[in-house]
Amino acid sequence: MAARQLIDPISPATRERFYKAIIGEQNQDYYLAYFQRADERGYPPISWHWPVLFFGVLWFVYRRMYRWAIGSFLLPYVLQVVSAALDSFLPGIGRMLFWIVIVGFYAVWLPLVANGLYYKQGSRMIRIARLLQPDDEAEQYRLISGRGGVHKQLPFILLGFFTLLSMLMSLSGKG
Repeated sequence: MAARQLIDPISPATRERFYKAIIGEQNQDYYLAYFQRADERGYPPISWHWPVLFFGVLWFVYRRMYRWAIGSFLLPYVLQVVSAALDSFLPGIGRMLFWIVIVGFYAVWLPLVANGLYYKQGSRMIRIARLLQPDDEAEQYRLISGRGGVHKQLPFILLGFFTLLSMLMSLSGKG
């Protein structure tokens, strides 16, 4: 039965209802139009997304894309280790490559693909809900809406935490 459900198409009305549950109320028209464009094309189109350029990790947290938030947060630390190793073999190269990758990733690649990443996460949520509850559309919607929407408070909590942490670290360094 689950295999049939994956083959059977979702009605446009149901898909839109699921997308709205994934997106939440914030900027729903913008993301809904993007998701529908991606469905029509069969792939998520590249589009520039200013919030990701300016807020990066916090945008991922806000949109409940926690894996991308963690990966984006950890990338500079991993690259720093790789950069240091490269510098020990080829002095100056590691630092240069570090900055090229960081700027390319955070200032170009992420803003260009963020909407597509969000679309792919939403599509995956729909597939999983349909696999888990193949004959119960109401339960599928409940599963999707429970994991969708935005997390309005967490980005501010994280920002406050890291600001406080930064202040404490700067105070401890003056001792």
